[in-house]
Amino acid sequence: MNNNKPVAIVLGGTHPHIALIKNLKNRGYYTVLVDYLENPPAKFFADEHIRESTFDKEALLEISRKAKASLVINLFLDQPVQTAAYVSEKLNLPAYMSYETAQKVTNKGFMKKRMYENKIPTAKYCIINNLDDAEEISLKYPLIAKPVAENASIAIKRIYCYDELINYLNDYANGVTNGGIIIEELYKGIEIQIDCFVKDKTAHILLIRQKEIVPINKYEKLLLGSFSPAQISHKAEKKIDGIAQKIVKAYELDNTPMHFQAFVDGDTVNVIEIAGRLPGVISYKIIKNATGFDILDYSVDTLLRKEGSLYYHKPRYIYSIVIVHAQPSVFGKITGLEDLVGQKIIDDFILQRNEGMVIPAGLSKRNRVASLLISAESTKQIQEKIDDAFQKMDVLDSNGNSVMIRNLKLTV
Repeated sequence: MNNNKPVAIVLGGTHPHIALIKNLKNRGYYTVLVDYLENPPAKFFADEHIRESTFDKEALLEISRKAKASLVINLFLDQPVQTAAYVSEKLNLPAYMSYETAQKVTNKGFMKKRMYENKIPTAKYCIINNLDDAEEISLKYPLIAKPVAENASIAIKRIYCYDELINYLNDYANGVTNGGIIIEELYKGIEIQIDCFVKDKTAHILLIRQKEIVPINKYEKLLLGSFSPAQISHKAEKKIDGIAQKIVKAYELDNTPMHFQAFVDGDTVNVIEIAGRLPGVISYKIIKNATGFDILDYSVDTLLRKEGSLYYHKPRYIYSIVIVHAQPSVFGKITGLEDLVGQKIIDDFILQRNEGMVIPAGLSKRNRVASLLISAESTKQIQEKIDDAFQKMDVLDSNGNSVMIRNLKLTV
């Protein structure tokens, strides 16, 4: 390890963390990536890679002590928010939040309880800790079920009756014993994401994005992408701003990136979940393109206690993130992306799979291979760009066969 530079421990080797590692290296840090995978995407950009779970707080504490770390940081992943806060608190390093606060914004049980206590509008819910609890549920079907300690959307399912609930609990028996299963009523409406930065105990709303989510089957749905501005009423927008400020107060957030998801039905807004971190994948790029605000760089500045101007403007165009999915295969490569950028059909892209990675059977977030960033002056123009991109690019498996799923694309 190079001891001539300050050491930054980066938790998680996903593609967005590549940009974080580059940012830290430009600031003069020796970057140590911690990820349990043998070859995570960000590994090839860090100075060093240590294979360890980012969930293991004590292991990360020991790694950080040995490295004499000046910084322990995670910007894009949910559960490592806890780990970064825990280690930073133990070693008296800069942090976005205390370990106590980190638990409140990552544990779904704490999160929902805090919403109710602070009158943040959200769905009715209960937490099931054993199969007997299922008999006491007084919520209205259909329901949404998700493990409290699980941070993967593949564990979230719709439940239509008691028998389906019991089957779900048996499937996720580990979740029942590891913090419980949250069961909540299903709200109607469009799903949106609100991207914010909290400065001086005030939430600054940067983007409100509308998600397009389509059903895979009766029980599961698939995200195809998002676009901004969201098609919601002015009254709903005002409510969202008030809710954002309530969230900041309820969870004692300050000087940190933050986003939350909600359902909007007319003028009614109900919060689904919140996160005290940057949104993942390519979202930090859409925020910069749409508002002029480099949220990644500003987030690092904030952690390092560097004062900077929180300047941003309203989006001047329509901006979209388009997710590309592939059939089950061994991933090879994607062709045509650089040409699409050169032709100004897409603004940017980010790959979500490395060569040789297995794309599993069944449609889920694990079938994502890339995200495209596209902007235009009108919905008609942006849809034409999306359609054009899906015609001109291709996803190939390790044998050169096309495995791109072309009929799964965002409709603005």
